[in-house]
Amino acid sequence: MIDTDKWQEIFNSIGRHKLRTALTAFGVAWGIFMLVVFLGAGKGLENGVKYSFQDDALNSIWLYKGSTSKPYKGLKPGRNIQFYNSDYDLVKSEISRVEHISGRFWLPGETMVRRGNVLKNFGVRCVHPGHLHIENTLMTKGRFINEQDLEEKRKVVVIGELVKEGFY
Repeated sequence: MIDTDKWQEIFNSIGRHKLRTALTAFGVAWGIFMLVVFLGAGKGLENGVKYSFQDDALNSIWLYKGSTSKPYKGLKPGRNIQFYNSDYDLVKSEISRVEHISGRFWLPGETMVRRGNVLKNFGVRCVHPGHLHIENTLMTKGRFINEQDLEEKRKVVVIGELVKEGFY
């Protein structure tokens, strides 16, 4: 049941309006191309964000130092906010629903690290024992710090692949 008259009319119209047909085809092709590009870019962005957060616990809260933006009880805005070990101890002891807690301190810049007679510069991050559960740090050698290490003030280190390559 093919209606040849309709098809003849379609092809006749295409033949008479070549520029309009070409521009329409180009517009449709361009639209499909842009749709594919934007969907690909969106998926790439989604994958990048997921990759950035894949090592973090799903229900974690991160607090960072900074400065205030509003005045409070006669104090001016722009005051520095800093956290202290007493803040860590307070949260750990007073908030019962907190399962794991860790402070994190990056030593500024590159830090000189020694193994035997070899000295190298690396980034150093200081954490509490709860860090093991909050962020999935990939450990190549060493062990994570525990509460007994804190009490006895022992030196404990976890090294990653770059440090391993530098020293071993």
